[in-house]
Amino acid sequence: MYSIEPITIQAIGGTGSHQIVIGGRTEYAKMDRRDKWRAHKKFGSKEYTIKTVNEILMLPEYVDDRRLLTKVLDQIWDAPVEKLFMGIAKSAELEEPVNVARRTLFWKLKELIEALLTLYLKHVYGCNVKQVLAEWKKYVKENHIDTSSIILWTLFGHKSEIKPPKVKEQQYVANIRFNYLGYCPNVPNERIGELLNFPVDKLISELTKHIKIPVEFTKITQMLEKYVSDFHNSDVQSCKKNSLKPNKDFYKYIDSFMEGWLSLIDCLNPHLETLERHYIDKAKKMDELNKELEKLVHKLLANI
Repeated sequence: MYSIEPITIQAIGGTGSHQIVIGGRTEYAKMDRRDKWRAHKKFGSKEYTIKTVNEILMLPEYVDDRRLLTKVLDQIWDAPVEKLFMGIAKSAELEEPVNVARRTLFWKLKELIEALLTLYLKHVYGCNVKQVLAEWKKYVKENHIDTSSIILWTLFGHKSEIKPPKVKEQQYVANIRFNYLGYCPNVPNERIGELLNFPVDKLISELTKHIKIPVEFTKITQMLEKYVSDFHNSDVQSCKKNSLKPNKDFYKYIDSFMEGWLSLIDCLNPHLETLERHYIDKAKKMDELNKELEKLVHKLLANI
């Protein structure tokens, strides 16, 4: 039984929206590391020791030279506990729930803007949006353009390597200063921030002259503020590393390092669980927001 019970959140990817399970990564990672090392000590041969150590530590690059591996392990052991803590957290992918929720949040915000733009073109300017979107979709497909939003790319993707076609509908949004960059997992908050810069109020102001908009954006703004929260690091200094003495016998040195490493992880485990709970809480808040955004989009699309 995991000390952190798994929950589900909405995710975007593959064929569309689906539910994924999050939680329990800290406990799983600890057991997986320990089981792999115990199994190797009991059943593995010396020739697989280096491979096993690389797998358990998840080193950035595979190290198969004994001297170099010893040097790398010494450097790891000499690093501050705080740095080791964050490295262990990263290798266990504790932040993945937040990454999933961020990507979904970007997607739902994008869909909301797309829906408002579609209504804007239809009800303010009388565009045949179904025909227009079909033409834009055809252009994107014929030119092998990779974009997560055909309508936003066509109207606002002017910094793309391949320029969008000149369409008459661009004149209707010419007074809107916006550039659609798409999603990037390396800078997710920046890309979400770009979407939040879109002048939604301007579109709403024009649309309400023609149709009733069933959207409460104040609630969305309040929920967005909730998901932005910082983690206050636990007191990992309370976890002390064993002394790692040099040993001419490479395999005895490796065994000493791995036993010390696993003991350190045991001590850090409660702190890692605290960090995982923080990420889960953050992901849950974003998931709530994503569901609200999805409801709003469905309400808007009923007017198309």
